[in-house]
Amino acid sequence: MPAMSVNKTLRISKPLSTSTGTQ
Repeated sequence: MPAMSVNKTLRISKPLSTSTGTQ
């Protein structure tokens, strides 16, 4: 599932976004 990989990358790249719950 590439979507999961992208999500993980975004999480590391933008931890603030993940904290807020923004995609």
